[in-house]
Amino acid sequence: GNIWISKEAVVPTLDKVAGKIGTTDLVFSASSKGPGDTWDAQFEATLTDASADDVLTFTYDSAAIASIDIAGENNNVKLDSEQLKIVKGFEGSKKLYLKSTGGAWSLWVEGNEPEPIADGYYLVGDFNEWAFNAGSKSGTPTEGNLAEWQDVALTAGQEFKVSSVASNVKSWMGYDETGEGCRSLITKNTEEGSSNNNIIINANGTYDIFVNSEGKIWINKEEVEPVYAGKVGTTDIALSAATVDPEYDGEDCLKKFEGIITCEDGAQLSFTKDGAAITTNIGPIETANLSNDLKVVKGGAGLVVQVKIYASWVGIWVSQPADADLAAVREFVNTYITAQGAEDYTQTPEDDRNAKCVSKYQAAKAAYDALSEAQQTLFNTEDEFTNPRAILAEWKAVVDAQSGVKSIARMSNPNMVTVTVVGSILAVGAIAAIGMIIFAKKRKAE
Repeated sequence: GNIWISKEAVVPTLDKVAGKIGTTDLVFSASSKGPGDTWDAQFEATLTDASADDVLTFTYDSAAIASIDIAGENNNVKLDSEQLKIVKGFEGSKKLYLKSTGGAWSLWVEGNEPEPIADGYYLVGDFNEWAFNAGSKSGTPTEGNLAEWQDVALTAGQEFKVSSVASNVKSWMGYDETGEGCRSLITKNTEEGSSNNNIIINANGTYDIFVNSEGKIWINKEEVEPVYAGKVGTTDIALSAATVDPEYDGEDCLKKFEGIITCEDGAQLSFTKDGAAITTNIGPIETANLSNDLKVVKGGAGLVVQVKIYASWVGIWVSQPADADLAAVREFVNTYITAQGAEDYTQTPEDDRNAKCVSKYQAAKAAYDALSEAQQTLFNTEDEFTNPRAILAEWKAVVDAQSGVKSIARMSNPNMVTVTVVGSILAVGAIAAIGMIIFAKKRKAE
């Protein structure tokens, strides 16, 4: 006893369909429905000598058709500023098809055939907008491979496939065609549609991708050594690779770097990996001379910084040099010579030389004499102290010249090397010449 009401679907008819290209009316005819067609009605028209961006408009029963689907591969129509326009112009005739299915309209226009693609293998994905061009085409592969692409920069989540093209026909290869040995680097896209079987890259990196002689895709990730760097305050620490000692550093230590710093108590250390700050899983141990926030507990000259890389953390150590004598010499140089700087005392008036030179020399000489014999030998022989030795020798030469001593640049300690300084020789020569003039005048006055 229920009442049912149904509405008969209205199938569009030819006499109510109209359209224009630009200002020119289109002449439609009704298409015959074939066995595989699912549309309710299809109307076709012929376009002649169309230009790119020509505007198409359509009405049904004198009312504008407001919504028209233009999906479809190679469709030569686009929606631009809410207008339907021709994508690629052409000369001659092309077909236009306007379809109605369940009350929804769709449009397809001939003439947007893709450009012919050269035969070969192409690596295409979202990183190159799935373009088939010279940039995505494999060059001449190495022997034993069908195709290859070197140094491809990819980021995590990017997708791609390999396509083999022959006579403009594309054959696709994706995750299912990759070798088992490289699948730890990739994931399969399992979505339905054209994305299915896409290869998804798991991690940022630089990759070599190739198709072997068996038609399998292989992917290798280039391993790039990370760059570790450090600072004490704002000053760079010159870190260099050091040999890992499994017994001392631990069998799980992967890499070790060392650098030399001079700093005060409480100096702040910081470290980076590939330019990014290392802020987690980093820490000193009790004997590292560091606080938990990476501040040096006891500063000094010639401190050794060690950066040890483990699988899950980074260890930092700051310690006195293994050679205490070398550390003592560095502290002497930093305190009494480098910190004082070098001046050209040969250009300073004699009256000012004592105030500017003697006190510095005497302090440095006293500190030098307090060094052990081994430490004095290091100062006199190590290349890193060449400049400090020259500065000290120049100070002594000026002091000697000022006090009338004619010998040049030798410390009283027998272990001190002799350093000749040209400026000091000129100073001594000048003083000697002045003395000779004064002596000559005195004799003449007598």
